[in-house]
Amino acid sequence: MSARHVRWLVLAWVLAGASAPTLTLAAEISDPQLLAHMDVLQSQRETVDAEHKQMDGACYRRFLVNACRADVARSWRTALAAIKKQELALSQQQRALLEQEAVRADQLRRETAVQQELERQARLVDRAQRERDRAQRSAEREPDELDRQARV
Repeated sequence: MSARHVRWLVLAWVLAGASAPTLTLAAEISDPQLLAHMDVLQSQRETVDAEHKQMDGACYRRFLVNACRADVARSWRTALAAIKKQELALSQQQRALLEQEAVRADQLRRETAVQQELERQARLVDRAQRERDRAQRSAEREPDELDRQARV
């Protein structure tokens, strides 16, 4: 395997690693519009990669291979930079959505905790009322019980 092929394989491997975070981000996005836009950007990235790979292969049929490959690499980096900029904007929107979801979840958790505390206090008040009622009934029965014992 020649040095050129090794460099190309390393470049492809690095690019595959660079696009992997995009795929994981797309899996985390809950908003359908963001997900669809991320899919479009991913397909654009794949298209740009395929076109530039084909252009790079065509450079080997030219006399000035290195100059041609440098031009292809420059246009490839420019095209990917535009896609990356859009991906960063989408990631920022995703972070904002995730932050909003976290705030909503925290608010729901707090509301649930408040509701549970109110229910607990209501149960305590109800239990205290039942104990007072039981004590009052006992107090009312006690004189009757004393009278009954006195008669016997």
